Amino acid sequence: MANETKPENPIALEQAGTSVMKDRLNESRPYSQTGSRQGMTLVEVCIAMALVALACGGLYAVGIKSRQFAEHNRTAMESRSLAKERLEEMIALGAEKLAGSITRTDTNFTSMGDEVVRQPRLVWHKADGTVGASTNAAYVEAHVDVTYRSPLTKAPVTDSYSMIIEK
Repeated sequence: MANETKPENPIALEQAGTSVMKDRLNESRPYSQTGSRQGMTLVEVCIAMALVALACGGLYAVGIKSRQFAEHNRTAMESRSLAKERLEEMIALGAEKLAGSITRTDTNFTSMGDEVVRQPRLVWHKADGTVGASTNAAYVEAHVDVTYRSPLTKAPVTDSYSMIIEK
């Protein structure tokens, strides 16, 4: 019976197996027994994604509003340029020719394809500044009203530009 092996202590075997199992379980968990982190939980990932989505949404809204401001400024600048052009045409005609001419309303388009309506109007003044007829006027107030749709407010905007032309 010298070849016979001595039976091992079943309690010692159970304790050794339990220790191996604990080591294997600790390797597969995100947190070890010492509290060190090895990964992120699903809840943490979802919260991080929600925060990134909120930040991106805010940046998108700011970008859209910035673009609308830029388009509004471009349209206003082009409208102002069209009004100035019409005033220069009226100055070139002179007050005498303006008295006999019919001021026409015309429609132009901006570089973005927006419609701009130019409508000139004349106000004749006597030498003392009172409003009078073109026949006895000393000077004329030439106004050009430009109307365009604002990309910012989506509403029509009318700007008026004026100049005094002496007779």
